[in-house]
Amino acid sequence: EPFALATVRMIRFGSHRLFLFYCVVILVTSVHVHIALGTVERPPKGNSLQDNPLFADLDTVSTHSHNSHDTSSSSSSSSSSSSSSSSSSSSSSSSSSSSSSSSGRRALIIIDVQNCFTYGGSLAVPDASEIFSVINRLRNDGEWDLIVRTKDWHCWNHVSFASQHQDVSVYDVIELNYTSSGELCRQSADLKPTANYGITCNPPPVSQSLQQTLWPDHCIMNTFSAENNPELEVSDTDAVVKKGYHCDVDSYSAFWDNGHIHPTDLQTILDAADIQETYMVGLALDFCVYYSAMDSQQIGYKTSVIVDATRPITGRGGVSAVKNMTAAGISVINSEQFFSQH
Repeated sequence: EPFALATVRMIRFGSHRLFLFYCVVILVTSVHVHIALGTVERPPKGNSLQDNPLFADLDTVSTHSHNSHDTSSSSSSSSSSSSSSSSSSSSSSSSSSSSSSSSGRRALIIIDVQNCFTYGGSLAVPDASEIFSVINRLRNDGEWDLIVRTKDWHCWNHVSFASQHQDVSVYDVIELNYTSSGELCRQSADLKPTANYGITCNPPPVSQSLQQTLWPDHCIMNTFSAENNPELEVSDTDAVVKKGYHCDVDSYSAFWDNGHIHPTDLQTILDAADIQETYMVGLALDFCVYYSAMDSQQIGYKTSVIVDATRPITGRGGVSAVKNMTAAGISVINSEQFFSQH
């Protein structure tokens, strides 16, 4: 009623400009209230990285390898983005044509799309269910020389589980010390008696120290939690690589554990199939997909991450992963770009 009375008075006295100003103030205030309450609808995801809200704070994400830039050059590139859009478009099309001419043998590597990391799991990745249809389309419509599925495959008392440590909380970060032979120094982990592995190092002959995030119990071998989500299409012809089964060290990468103590079978499988190009999808973008892609690139495979077929645990972690991967020369593309190139 007060707004209606004010409106009538303003119209009556011919204050049209004041009336319009008053309406704008009310509209802006309303939008801010909705944002504060979290009721503004999330922008729709598009087909490009720039359209995806996850990457909203990236100035530009190249779809092909490039050198890393410092903060000042990023800032400057952002301020001149409108004038450089046409050159960016031509560079993208030339990169696309060069990529499509590649004839290397390709592998689709589906990282850890398991019940533990999807809806209802103990370590569910936000929006993980959105990637099932994208991965299924990629595996069915893409031309692959090999498809690999990886699985996190933990013992029930794994060192990465917060439940196996004294006086800690889930998501705490601790330091784990290892000897030159790869044995865990128990006193560095403050393990409970149920974690019956590692040695007492006295004095500790530490060869390397690893930062370990402590997770909820997840993906315990031979349980429903560790199986692939039923919405993911699988085939008996897929190669399956298990990781993280050494109880005393975690394994984010599909190639190695975190201390590069024990390799998995993945590189042997890829080399036996004469694979030159790897395409990474799955969970989670900022952990296992990221570390697998970085190792793949370092080993020498031409590595790509199909970003709409993966999701991060946190948005900030996803942004950081994309920046680091592109700086390392890894192609970060989406599925539409993949199909247009192949």
